[in-house]
Amino acid sequence: MADGVTCIESEIEQLTGLLTSTAWSTAKMGLSQTNITPTPATVAIDLTPGEVSVTGYVRQDVTGWSTPTLDGGNRAVSNAGTVTFLNTSGGDTSVIYCWFIIDQTSGKLLSAGRFATPFVLVAISGSYPTTPFARLRYE
Repeated sequence: MADGVTCIESEIEQLTGLLTSTAWSTAKMGLSQTNITPTPATVAIDLTPGEVSVTGYVRQDVTGWSTPTLDGGNRAVSNAGTVTFLNTSGGDTSVIYCWFIIDQTSGKLLSAGRFATPFVLVAISGSYPTTPFARLRYE
């Protein structure tokens, strides 16, 4: 049998199926100080040892997914509701490079990326709102 392709026409249905699966329904987003650029081969242990540990920080539930649509690159994409990370401690100077979405039940990494501009979650009044997203990646 010859090689096949996944057709663009089915991407929205595929992403919808993923986002309604058990893994994505227990997903949480976290921040990592690990200075890498995640790839499809990245696994949870690559990011979680460098997870932020300041007072007030906790992984955030990822909920409220939008109906998937095709972006300009013909990739299915969906945005979740905004999550906000806090720092209520006396200080932190650690640079945050990456975000990750992990299935809390299995511990498996579902999605990860590097922030365009790394940042420090500033002390006391520090908060960082961000919008999680999921995108199918076909090449």
